[in-house]
Amino acid sequence: MTNKILKLNLGCGLNAPSGWINIDASFTARLSKFLGSGWVYRFFCNTMRREPIPWPKNIKILDVRKGLPYPDNSIVAIFSSHMLEHMTYQEASFVIKECYRCLVHGGVIRIIVPDLYQIAKRYISLI
Repeated sequence: MTNKILKLNLGCGLNAPSGWINIDASFTARLSKFLGSGWVYRFFCNTMRREPIPWPKNIKILDVRKGLPYPDNSIVAIFSSHMLEHMTYQEASFVIKECYRCLVHGGVIRIIVPDLYQIAKRYISLI
């Protein structure tokens, strides 16, 4: 087993800092990996009337709903911002269990999701 410090950034989007394993499986991340940033990608974006997005090159395409390919107790930090709300309850529960399986004892996990209570409160105040 390696002594390398592993840090995961799940659902990274365009936020892919060096020193982290940046994981995303969104359609646009897959598209950018498959087509690159060349003329085919720009043609696709023009056809779909979308601005080309300069996706970072250090993104790993991985569907975390199928599990994390890392050994138990091998990750020191996990960060995820606005990813879990795009999953079913069962999928999100499985991903969180996978995170804890991979996390070293004393490791850090930070998960950010929208505050539905605040969103609903704001909505109610507008009607």
